[in-house]
Amino acid sequence: MQLSEDRWLSLASAAALVLAGTAAAPAAAVTAPTEGEAGVRYLHYQDRQPGNPRITVHGYAANVLAPIGARWVLAAYGVLDAISGASPAYYTAPASLVRLTDRREGVDVRMSRYRGRQRVTLGVADSRESDYVSTSVSALYAASSDDQNTTWTAGVSATRDRIDPVNRRVVGERKRIAEMLLGLTQVLTPRDIVQVQLTHGNGRGYFSDPYKLFDLRPDGRRQTALLLRWNHRVEPLDATLRLSARAYRDSFGVRSATLGAEWAQQLPHGWTLPPGVRLYAQPPARFFAPPDPADPDRPNLPPDYRFGQSLISMDQRLAGLGAASAALKVEKRLASGASVFFKLEHYEQRTTWDWLGGGGTA
Repeated sequence: MQLSEDRWLSLASAAALVLAGTAAAPAAAVTAPTEGEAGVRYLHYQDRQPGNPRITVHGYAANVLAPIGARWVLAAYGVLDAISGASPAYYTAPASLVRLTDRREGVDVRMSRYRGRQRVTLGVADSRESDYVSTSVSALYAASSDDQNTTWTAGVSATRDRIDPVNRRVVGERKRIAEMLLGLTQVLTPRDIVQVQLTHGNGRGYFSDPYKLFDLRPDGRRQTALLLRWNHRVEPLDATLRLSARAYRDSFGVRSATLGAEWAQQLPHGWTLPPGVRLYAQPPARFFAPPDPADPDRPNLPPDYRFGQSLISMDQRLAGLGAASAALKVEKRLASGASVFFKLEHYEQRTTWDWLGGGGTA
């Protein structure tokens, strides 16, 4: 069972440069790590709507970063998710909830070679569920200026998905997505660093959701996103303010805006406390069929709807909506160099929070 529409623009997360909370200059430089890292995580996710605890996910993840000689670095990440609960077949109507259980196994491996102020990274990723298999390959190039205050990044990736839903609505459907990324990271002052990333994806194939009632989407999708980040070091408080803004649009008619802020506060004895907030809004997709306000728990078909021919979706993720999230992370760095952390995040979305003014309810 798919938990998200697309695993789109994963290249952006792979290419994201860490904007350091200390001195700004090293954050923009392309330098090979000299020490290895390893970590394990437990993740718990609960999706609820009033009266219905919908989706529960228990996840286990591990990552490793290993320098090999002076120029090579291997990075690997693996995840195992156990998924259970219920997902709506249309809108968020309780009457349409369908029970589900699934298991996802994913791995992402990347090999980087450093030479001078340049880095070339090749990667392969694979994610498997009972009804969805996704495989991707990627290439990323990064280079720093002579003064190491500017870094340019460029990347490409290709993803191939196979969809075999358990309800057999379709069999062996395919989807292919090609993506590109361009990025610039610039040190402005000893306390300020900014980053700009442009990502674009072009996909062909099966984009409908086979588990949604009356769901027929175009067989192609173009997606573009622009991400801006700014980190400002506040020396008197031993903290860093991290601001971000993201604009997105696609050929489905969805356009969205995301605003984020985080305050990374350094505390005595190796403790870090970075609370953060994020706001999101999107108008509905052009083929989203909103529910009838007089009878919101029933599918609402447009008067000119033709089964199997008209583009339509009652997926609440394509409705006009707004969302807000708040996160709190507590991290402790140990004397050995290891660290432990706990992160709690609450996310809530409502159709009345669409501050872009697109309308549309689910």
